[in-house]
Amino acid sequence: MAWIIGVLKRKERVNDMVTTCGAYIIYNELILIVHSTGQPMNVWGIPKGLIDGVETPEDTMYREVFEETNIVLADYRHKLIDLGTVKYKHKHKTLHGFIVILDEWDYADVYCSSTYSTKEGIIRPEVDAFVWLPVEAGISYLHYTQKRLFNENKKKFERFLT
Repeated sequence: MAWIIGVLKRKERVNDMVTTCGAYIIYNELILIVHSTGQPMNVWGIPKGLIDGVETPEDTMYREVFEETNIVLADYRHKLIDLGTVKYKHKHKTLHGFIVILDEWDYADVYCSSTYSTKEGIIRPEVDAFVWLPVEAGISYLHYTQKRLFNENKKKFERFLT
């Protein structure tokens, strides 16, 4: 599978809304959260990104998770739960979230292969840090909208968390 990295993405708008798609990845009662390069160190999130062209939300999530973490979630399609969408409070933007709870997996090779160029021409990774935290602690670090989507949909997946 070949990926083209660093290509500008077209923003897919639905009713003048930009949609971003991402995944809550849980393994062994830990959640993976990521730090986007250039953000304050108290700003963490789930791996996510914008729909590119005619991608489905699920395909966008698979691509973005791979680019930002090197994790191939398509291998776990049978464990994927669609959490639906939630609107960000301050933007014309929605988050389409998915959750996957893994029972077996080697996460030693988590790294970001997707880059961007600063206005000075410096190439940087989109994500510069990763951390696995107990689920409730990890959720507390997320952006308000990401916390809300997770918490509003707990009934869809909480039986898998124990």
